[in-house]
Amino acid sequence: MGNAGSTRKISLQNEDPASVIKVSDSVVQRLKGAGETESQEDARPKNSNSLPSQQQYINENEPSKTSLEVRREKEAEIRNNDVYWERRLAKLQDTHNRVNRRMEEEYEAAVQEVKKSFPKMPVENQVIPCQDAKAVVINCYKQHPRQTLLCAKEVEAFSACIDMKRRNIMSNKA
Repeated sequence: MGNAGSTRKISLQNEDPASVIKVSDSVVQRLKGAGETESQEDARPKNSNSLPSQQQYINENEPSKTSLEVRREKEAEIRNNDVYWERRLAKLQDTHNRVNRRMEEEYEAAVQEVKKSFPKMPVENQVIPCQDAKAVVINCYKQHPRQTLLCAKEVEAFSACIDMKRRNIMSNKA
């Protein structure tokens, strides 16, 4: 602007030729002062087919976005992301519920199979076996609270009674 008559001189001494800074012709012209009168319009490439890089020029045909517009776009992206994950979570929950229902059905089927395999006797027909031998063992334990080994014969008789009743029940089922 007011520098039309000024002259600039730059002189550098470089002892190391490997560290030479290369300067383009346009920079040399600007340093000499010849490029000061050029406008940005003239500095652009003359070929209309080649687009300038994003780093050098702002696209003047497209209006720049305000921070509010950028914020709205980001909020929309976040909402879309939330919707995606909510749908995905719902699908996973549905799959989990189906697997749970299937496992419960299989469990109930197994319970029914066990009930068929091992039918229970009606409570009124059940007789608790070896009650007299059980009473003898309990009485012995009461008489000898700290000497339980003295009741070994009574315990053995009770175990033999239970084994005999078990064999009788199993042979009756077969």
